Amino acid sequence: DSLIENKTWSIVARPPPEVNVVSSKWVFRKKTRLDGRVRYKSRLVARGFTQRKGEDYFYTYSPTLSLTSFRALLAIASEMDLNLYNIDITTAFLYGKVEGCNIYMEIPDGFSRHAEYQNLDLNNKVLKLRKTIYGLKQSAAAFNEELSKTLIQAGLRALLGDACVFVDPESKSTLIVATYVDDCVILYKEKKQLKRLLEIIGKRFKYKDIGKLDTCLGIDVLQVPGGYAISQSRYIKRMGEKYEITCSKRAKTPLPAHIKLDEYQHSAKVDSTTYRSMIGAVLYASGATRPDVTFAISKLSQYSADPRLVHMNALKRLIRYMMNTCEYKMIYTKTGKLPAVQAYADASFGSDLKTGKSISGYLIFIAGAPVLWMSKRQRCVTTSTSESEYVALSGACREIIYIHGMLTELGLERILLNKTGAPPEIKLGCDSASAIAVSEKPGLSLKSRSIRISYHNVRSCV
Repeated sequence: DSLIENKTWSIVARPPPEVNVVSSKWVFRKKTRLDGRVRYKSRLVARGFTQRKGEDYFYTYSPTLSLTSFRALLAIASEMDLNLYNIDITTAFLYGKVEGCNIYMEIPDGFSRHAEYQNLDLNNKVLKLRKTIYGLKQSAAAFNEELSKTLIQAGLRALLGDACVFVDPESKSTLIVATYVDDCVILYKEKKQLKRLLEIIGKRFKYKDIGKLDTCLGIDVLQVPGGYAISQSRYIKRMGEKYEITCSKRAKTPLPAHIKLDEYQHSAKVDSTTYRSMIGAVLYASGATRPDVTFAISKLSQYSADPRLVHMNALKRLIRYMMNTCEYKMIYTKTGKLPAVQAYADASFGSDLKTGKSISGYLIFIAGAPVLWMSKRQRCVTTSTSESEYVALSGACREIIYIHGMLTELGLERILLNKTGAPPEIKLGCDSASAIAVSEKPGLSLKSRSIRISYHNVRSCV
């Protein structure tokens, strides 16, 4: 009915054989919400892989909300006592316009059963699409364009740092909208702001009013005294069921101490497809809510090309640890301390035995919990501990610039002020006196002359 209501297509004669006709199919799905409610959905989709580039599509890129931005907004909401509201735009991709090309689609099964088409002769006929539908390669991009236009007409402005975050620059109180495909998360202070925005969106799109935010991007969002908490307990439990892994009380850490993953020459090979699938599942949890497993999964992912039994056993142990700790939460609460943003960086030295490279790690906190973290092998081989620490500082500085820019664009520089009211700043902690000295010296020294120029962005940030 929504396809017909949106005037998604018109029925036309089949084009000549040289013109591409996209095939279609029905997709059925069961969705379970946080409170246990179940929804059954059916959807007609185009089979996008039958499209031809340059004939029935030209561009496909559509931005999506980054997990870092999502966590930063939760922290900002906690620090500034903002409310979180969630709406879901119904049949979102049907609002996108087909422009610059003609798209023909095969008539789907069961089409003639609908009352609208029962008396029509559909022999040698196809559907010519006026609007995008699910499955087309350009559907997400076309819908994102329509949604962005609507939010801009409502007086909001997209951030340069994240095109999926919109802010009202003229509002006296904070109003922020974060979009992820057809989901919109609204951060607001006053109810009249929310009401006005929903009226504008309702004139252009049909949406489902979900209410207070409880889940987004596979992350459970809980309201706690003074702020918000996020976890992925349901996701982790489903991951364990999928790979048939049960809890074990013995798995109390992500990896055993002194494990030797590089010595695998005599270990049996395992199925690389299953191993990569498990790595991907853990990586998403690691990048969303579980910084405690970031180092472990970063290390295990290095063996995806040729996984062995020793790596698979370590990966299963990591998932058992996550299942044992699936109720862990990251809690963002109003700290009342200024500055509310803090960062820390550290590095090992030559800890990767195969390449001799070091491992960088850094964390950025807002409202008492991390919003951004990273643990990764450095790109270059460093020759001293101070150099490896300096490279880690460089990576942290790049992310600090992003967080600083985001807060500035949102008009929230006051979060960065310190107690004396000095200019906005973010403090970066480092436990290497020599790396700190290198970052403060304007010239070259014996310690710094071998460091690549690209890492000297630290000096411009200090």
